[in-house]
Amino acid sequence: MSKDHSTPSIAGGPFNPFCEIHKDLIEASIAIGGIADLAQWATMELAERINKTGKDVFNLTVAELMSLEAEQHSHYLKREGGRHV
Repeated sequence: MSKDHSTPSIAGGPFNPFCEIHKDLIEASIAIGGIADLAQWATMELAERINKTGKDVFNLTVAELMSLEAEQHSHYLKREGGRHV
């Protein structure tokens, strides 16, 4: 008998092996999408960080871009307290 991989119901239904992938997908989308919400100086600094990798933006892995974004976001919060300037 094979496992039921259907989407869990609101009441708790069967296990869905894609839940963790879905969670990661949403997390990555939020992180990458958040770049557009940073101040212009912060996105320019992120561009500088990306340039230092020696890779084109489109050749970065999702994990690499998320890591660079997290570093820049941390710097942004320390420098400006998160306000958009």
